[in-house]
Amino acid sequence: MPTNTTITGLTDGTPAAVTDEIPVNRSGGLDRKISVGSIPGRLISSVTLTTGSGATHTLSSLTRRALVYVKAGGGQGGCAGALAGSAGAGGGGGEGGESWHLFTGLTPSASLTYTIGAGGSTAVFSGNTVVNGQDGADTTITDGTTTVTAKKGSGGTGMASAAAVKMVAGGAGGVIATNGTYNGYGAPGGAGIITAGTGAGTAVSGGGGGKGAGAGSTATGNGTAAAANSGAGGSGGLVINNSPAGANGGAGGSGYIIVWEFA
Repeated sequence: MPTNTTITGLTDGTPAAVTDEIPVNRSGGLDRKISVGSIPGRLISSVTLTTGSGATHTLSSLTRRALVYVKAGGGQGGCAGALAGSAGAGGGGGEGGESWHLFTGLTPSASLTYTIGAGGSTAVFSGNTVVNGQDGADTTITDGTTTVTAKKGSGGTGMASAAAVKMVAGGAGGVIATNGTYNGYGAPGGAGIITAGTGAGTAVSGGGGGKGAGAGSTATGNGTAAAANSGAGGSGGLVINNSPAGANGGAGGSGYIIVWEFA
């Protein structure tokens, strides 16, 4: 091509497509071209992964770096036992931990393998006994070299009904994540509290930890579940004067992963 080429008559229009080409002056003339999609640092796409165990996310042929946000599953709220003239209030479930990580040096159409951690949900009250909420589960993602792990939130402590002032702890938030560029932890669940352990007593279930958590309540019954794919904790169950005859903790929210792909 000739040197010192001038391009005229260009106008504004729709955004460039990834297949559009740009001329490049490398040696005194427009002798090279690159596609818009291959410009380093350009955001190619983003996706939120909400389910999967040992699942695969295939990156685009243009992706060379991937930024991921990883959230673990939250814990279930604690269960509450039942006894006449008494009250029981479970603690809230802990929030799952989190991590941000930048995978670099990726090959075209590489794959990331991931597992989304479930929220705790399966614990069931049993008479007037202490039944803790089920823990959530870790969320992981790997490029085959580095495995990033966000850690599960713990289930809230259960409470047997009693005619006395009493308090049980919420579940611990997920501990510090591992192998991420930034590693974070989850918020703990709130305490379940009886302020007067009689049939007419005041009690409140513990709220879950994290955004989207099940809220603590003075209303009797099973705890409130956290929002789906929030990684937050569920609230504890609440029983006053044998009503109802036991209450389960609300389910924790499952985790999720967001993937941003860059050229």
